Amino acid sequence: MDSKWINTARAALLAVALPGFSGCSKWPSETALGDRSFRRGALERAARHYDRALEADPADAAAWRGRGNVLAENGEPDRAIALLQGLVDAGTAEPDDLKQLDAYRRGVPYYLGGE
Repeated sequence: MDSKWINTARAALLAVALPGFSGCSKWPSETALGDRSFRRGALERAARHYDRALEADPADAAAWRGRGNVLAENGEPDRAIALLQGLVDAGTAEPDDLKQLDAYRRGVPYYLGGE
């Protein structure tokens, strides 16, 4: 049997058994899938991907950021602000998170690529 196939199958089984496993770089993470869906305007799909990412790793700050983008885009800036404020309070916020939080407070859309 082809060892490449076996390794791919092994990675697939580990990914199912261990949701946070990212041993196969060929497969995008749930967060990356959420980002892609968000950029395409598929907000419900993006939210599902971000939620799955957060189930697997509640400390995934990028998934929290993406979820905030979805909330803001869905007309829920107060929930997006609360979510991002949680990153700030937890000490996991990055400089872009502060810009994003400020943009939401001013009522300005903020997307993955910036204002």
